[in-house]
Amino acid sequence: MRVLRGLMALCALPLLAGCLMLERAPADLGCDPDLAGRWVPLPNSSAQNPLGRDDYAQVDGQCRVTLVDDKNMADRPGFTALGFRLDGKRYLALDQAAMRDLFNDNKPAAKPSKVPDTAVVLVKYRIVGDVLELALADMTYVVEQAKTGNLKVREADTMVYLAEGDRAALRSLLADHPDLFENDDAPLGDAESNTSGRYFRLRRASAGAAP
Repeated sequence: MRVLRGLMALCALPLLAGCLMLERAPADLGCDPDLAGRWVPLPNSSAQNPLGRDDYAQVDGQCRVTLVDDKNMADRPGFTALGFRLDGKRYLALDQAAMRDLFNDNKPAAKPSKVPDTAVVLVKYRIVGDVLELALADMTYVVEQAKTGNLKVREADTMVYLAEGDRAALRSLLADHPDLFENDDAPLGDAESNTSGRYFRLRRASAGAAP
């Protein structure tokens, strides 16, 4: 499925492609009602969007996301996208169950995972008008900070995650390291790549638009 291939390309190599994991969610998670709707790729967006031109993401009132590939309408992977707000910023925190749902991974684990059960993949997002922008972490920054000892990075299985203690410590981490993600003051849509934490963009389809 093209949608899944695109998402896997973004997350397959965490140190290079930008999927940041935290040891646990920094705050209680909930559903953001602003996400409800049908989201389609923004025309002429320069970001590396995992959705094809005619694909879309449908989000219901409980933040259940269904990804639809126009080349394979029968196969519709879905996951629940819960998140939190911190200092006016919005984040999704996808737990491992959500990630398995996203990638249609129904296989039992071959061996016990070394990734903590509490670990989540973090995605920063913002909604500007009818545009949804999602940002993956800047893993170049993570690696640089890890080398200097400013971030505690652990490797487990094929993933890396930040281990900084309890929820309060992780909230402090996000506040103290604004460069983990694209700055919100960046010009709208000024994105060329997802590999360094820059936004990729979707547009909310108008009410009544054909699916």
